[in-house]
Amino acid sequence: MTENTQDTPRSWDRPEGASFEDWMAARVARFSTRKYDFDALKFQADFDPKYRRGQLRDIGTGG
Repeated sequence: MTENTQDTPRSWDRPEGASFEDWMAARVARFSTRKYDFDALKFQADFDPKYRRGQLRDIGTGG
């Protein structure tokens, strides 16, 4: 495991030189900017096309 020090930037720290608005825009996922990922559950559609559906990715890769 790595040791965190004062010099190690944390993911929630605002980057130096970034405005608050830019930082928030990069950290907040809005519904209007999300799109359905129809390849996330592609194995179901490969089995039978009636099972084709999209997954809306909001948090990370599977949150």
